[in-house]
Amino acid sequence: MVDQRTTPPPVLLYVPGDRPDRFVKAEAAAPGVILDLEDAVADENKAAARTAVAAHIAESANPKKLWVRVGRATIRSDIDALRDSAGYGGVMLADAFPDTLALLHEQLPGIPVLALVESASALDLLAEMARVPNMLTFGVGEVDLLADLGLRRTPGTAHIVDMVRFRIVQAAAAAGLAAPVAPTSLDVRDTTSLADSTRHLRDLGFRSRTAIHPAQCAVVAGVFRPSPDEVEKARKLMAAFERANGAVAVDDDGRFIDAAVLREARATLAHDLGVTS
Repeated sequence: MVDQRTTPPPVLLYVPGDRPDRFVKAEAAAPGVILDLEDAVADENKAAARTAVAAHIAESANPKKLWVRVGRATIRSDIDALRDSAGYGGVMLADAFPDTLALLHEQLPGIPVLALVESASALDLLAEMARVPNMLTFGVGEVDLLADLGLRRTPGTAHIVDMVRFRIVQAAAAAGLAAPVAPTSLDVRDTTSLADSTRHLRDLGFRSRTAIHPAQCAVVAGVFRPSPDEVEKARKLMAAFERANGAVAVDDDGRFIDAAVLREARATLAHDLGVTS
């Protein structure tokens, strides 16, 4: 079972698994790094990528920052490459379904999983996937998901895209999972647009986002970094809960502190400290 206090890093930077020359640089640029064994690696390079990823996890000074994206079609080989690895942040599962989530739970017990929702069928299985013990939260493979839905991204359909996104946020919240990870932006140079879209996703309920370039990381992290007032409020909530010592806890305004409020407070403090577990 994944510890409910675990939260994804505010930014997860993708790095191809067959580019070990970029691994250390990525760790310096982002609070979380996704060593990608899936789409970013050509089939003929996947075996070498698995070796490079496992070796880097073993050598990293901060393996908790490292996540590994595995693919549905190659999941057994990817699992075999990770079987002897320890201390890394978790696994990101592309094109997630209950069967592959269950396989990860069986073969890599206790390893947190970010499940990427990439199909219309997966949308109908969110509640079932959320119940798998290794589940940390969902991510959104938005390009594949919108293509499977036949949904074009236009100003006129923006509200529909947000409905799809919020469905994933709602499923995570209903299951008591961490807030989901928002989809990647292609805005590498336009930092204003990147910040605006990240704020929009934050307001929809996301608390983390993937990135494809180091230049995106500081912008995204800045949006998700809690304000001093939010941090102070979270600290007071946690202190009130601890003082209650198992009894009913209330905040300074006399409002009941329930599990959802505690989860948000923990996530706020984790992001403030740069802690992911």
